[in-house]
Amino acid sequence: MTKKFDDETPKLEKRDINLMVKFSIIFLSLFGGFIIIPVIVNLINPSLGWNFFDFIVILVVSLLWMVPALATNATMVIFGKNGTPIDGKRYFKGSRILGDGKTWQGMIGGVLFGFIIGIIIWILNYFVINNVMITLGFENYQLNPVNGHVITLFTNESEIAQFFKIMPGIAMLVSFFTAFGAFFGDMVGSGLKRRFKYERGAPLPIIDQLDFISFAMLFAYLLHPIKNAWIYVVFMLIFTPLIHLLSNLIAYKLKLKKEPW
Repeated sequence: MTKKFDDETPKLEKRDINLMVKFSIIFLSLFGGFIIIPVIVNLINPSLGWNFFDFIVILVVSLLWMVPALATNATMVIFGKNGTPIDGKRYFKGSRILGDGKTWQGMIGGVLFGFIIGIIIWILNYFVINNVMITLGFENYQLNPVNGHVITLFTNESEIAQFFKIMPGIAMLVSFFTAFGAFFGDMVGSGLKRRFKYERGAPLPIIDQLDFISFAMLFAYLLHPIKNAWIYVVFMLIFTPLIHLLSNLIAYKLKLKKEPW
């Protein structure tokens, strides 16, 4: 049974709560625009934009691409609870370098978990998902994002299919560094918050939501570039903060979290 916080929980700054609500509305609007605007464009000119099924493909492929990062980010706190701080409790210019929230156990456990999840997803895509797509008749499905440029998915010529059909050794490297990129980005975010004199747990919008996913995408792309990656990058830069903000706000309203961030 989930423990709820009692009435003695310290009251938060109303300004911070309102800030989270505003950012949630902003990213919800961006997400809606990401879906609706290209669909409208596609209705006007079928050679441009995309339809709703295209959006579903973008959603699925983006999540499959970044699943090691998402898994790492979700489990670092679990593995790192009461762990040994990476910064050794050292200070720089009057502030902790990283803080107690970034531990060796969290890094090792989170990155290893994300790496394993990434390998499992790669195996499923390599041996199962592509064959299912062919069986369902989607082997020649075309995603038409903008300017009439066609990306064929789930075929040997597909950028994304090639991403999942890379050699096992490369797949392992990509999975590991995608997971490690998530940790590295989160660590950079913590370092920035300490430099800006933010206490541990204090909200820093945008940095809190985008640090881990930005570095994960960068590391993944540098190791194995995929064409037209900007589509999936833009989607994740909108989708990740939206889910992060909304889930935390809901948990806060249900008194499952002390703060809405």
